[in-house]
Amino acid sequence: QELLTTFGDTLGEVALVPKVGGIFAIYVEGDLVFDRKTEGRFPEMKEVKQLVRNKIAPDMKLGHSDSSVKSQTAVAVKTEEAENSCPNI
Repeated sequence: QELLTTFGDTLGEVALVPKVGGIFAIYVEGDLVFDRKTEGRFPEMKEVKQLVRNKIAPDMKLGHSDSSVKSQTAVAVKTEEAENSCPNI
């Protein structure tokens, strides 16, 4: 609900897909932007807003949600490491 309120018409759909095994992953436009298993934690809501915003509306201001998320640096580093460790298919 908060994502739909924040992004309005910019965000076409938010879908929850039930799975088993403790899977919690966030995809934006088909790209994985957060994975609980990789990060070892659940994201903070403002982190989710930042990750979604960065993909769909990078110039959009989020007000108080634009403040630094303590784990944001770790997310960027782990994502970059994952990209560098995956062979091109």
